[in-house]
Amino acid sequence: HYATTEVEVDHLPFGAYPVDLLREVGGWDESLVANEDYELDYRLRQRGGRLLLDPQVVIAWHCRQSVPDLYRQYVRYGKGKADVALLHPTSLSARHVVAPGLVAWLGLALLRLRGHPVQAALMVSPYVAGVAVATWQTRRALEDDAEWVYLPGAFAAMHVGWGYGFWAGLVRGLVGRQSQNRG
Repeated sequence: HYATTEVEVDHLPFGAYPVDLLREVGGWDESLVANEDYELDYRLRQRGGRLLLDPQVVIAWHCRQSVPDLYRQYVRYGKGKADVALLHPTSLSARHVVAPGLVAWLGLALLRLRGHPVQAALMVSPYVAGVAVATWQTRRALEDDAEWVYLPGAFAAMHVGWGYGFWAGLVRGLVGRQSQNRG
């Protein structure tokens, strides 16, 4: 969600659209509890629409104030992405499956922990290194340098929360479909 010049994107958080266009495509899908904005953008792009990110548009955004709150937010986002993936499988891109892939990988590492702790540590170490690098890079942009200690937890909360939420939403959606098919 960052740009220095106008650029075409696949999704606009807080997008602004002509009302007539929204009516034409049926507006937002109110059955979705999260990711409904991405789903709308997907439908607009499927119709040939283009989404423009203008860096001159400024949005005031209040972030979650605790790591657990951030985790819960991203679990909800992950579940929403699973709902959209079930509606529109072709809407998924590689970046959408990275966090679920991470959670699956961390789960495998956890299974290896008891009998093969060194292997488990080696499996997790690339992610830990990535979070360390991201923390170091992001720390330079903080207004209060003392707050850098929250960054590793925030990154992990977003990645693991989103990945877990995606798997949970996928299971919920598939089980729901099976129940509907039987009923």
